[in-house]
Amino acid sequence: MYSAVCQVVFNLISVDNYSVLSGEEFDFKCCFDNSKKPYDTARALIFCFMYAYLFNDYTSALKFLNSYRPLSGYISKLGGFIDPTAIFYDGLISFEAATSSKEEPHIKQGKLNMSKLRNLSKNAPMNFSNKVYFLEAEMAVVHGNVPKAIENYNAAINLSKKYDILIDEALACERAGMFFLSLNSSIPASEFLLKAYRCYDDWGAKAKLHQLATRYPVIFVQNPIDFTGMRLAKESEASIISAMSDPIAKESKAPLSAMPYTSSFTNDDESFKHKRKRS
Repeated sequence: MYSAVCQVVFNLISVDNYSVLSGEEFDFKCCFDNSKKPYDTARALIFCFMYAYLFNDYTSALKFLNSYRPLSGYISKLGGFIDPTAIFYDGLISFEAATSSKEEPHIKQGKLNMSKLRNLSKNAPMNFSNKVYFLEAEMAVVHGNVPKAIENYNAAINLSKKYDILIDEALACERAGMFFLSLNSSIPASEFLLKAYRCYDDWGAKAKLHQLATRYPVIFVQNPIDFTGMRLAKESEASIISAMSDPIAKESKAPLSAMPYTSSFTNDDESFKHKRKRS
């Protein structure tokens, strides 16, 4: 697990070759090596599907997640922080899969994960309440409930900020921006994505700054980055954009869209064809 964590960190603080979770410390292909201990593989797979989701490679994220689920018992029986984290990302990936496929098993799995986090939130709202609202927002997107999605994205963002969970705040802002892009709502999309940029900047994730600016060039051309953050490569402190007052107010004349995205991990699926058997 620790080599996977190190590789994630190395990738995030660099703008070179961050699309693939592979390097001197870790290679995602090792997750499909049957000689590895199942517990070690399970832990590594968690970071693989988290990383894939973070970089919007939802196809790879789902494949890693499907490989992880048969091994999840090795993680859940030990407890600790990593199991709830896996549950949270399982929910995010499941609802994202349901958004495009509308398949009931994905929706059911997302709801199951949301229920688990809601129970955890009763005793530790500072750790899990924001995640529950985040999943509620993603479920609302699946069902096409725009007001509910906006309400829950805002709640997730505000709670993440309140409890200083910066990565969750960044992700929720980015997903909200992507949601508004799907509605052709340019102004709120821009504001949420700029806010995500600033959160990732505070987090120190140069790779995400580079990806956002590359994927949404129109937004960053129209909204020059004039704060004290890294501006893709420079390190310093950033500030968070102020909350929007009216998320679906006026629209800009030029529609915004994301640049085409290529799979982060592999164009052939050979690595995913080798399924591990639980020992």
